[in-house]
Amino acid sequence: LIIKPLHQQEQNGLKEIILGLIHMVRNVTAHELRIRWDINENDAIDILQQVSFVHKYMDQCITVRHLA
Repeated sequence: LIIKPLHQQEQNGLKEIILGLIHMVRNVTAHELRIRWDINENDAIDILQQVSFVHKYMDQCITVRHLA
């Protein structure tokens, strides 16, 4: 089974979105999620909308098995 370059780019883009969200809400110095994070309501809603988009996108994904 051959993965077309366009599909590989989509997969890489989704990966970058997920990594960006993780880095945004993670406390890098402590390597733990931020427990107390001063953020206004609109920014929190924007982040949650991005998480929702990722979940909806992943719900439409299919598993591609590589033939050996």
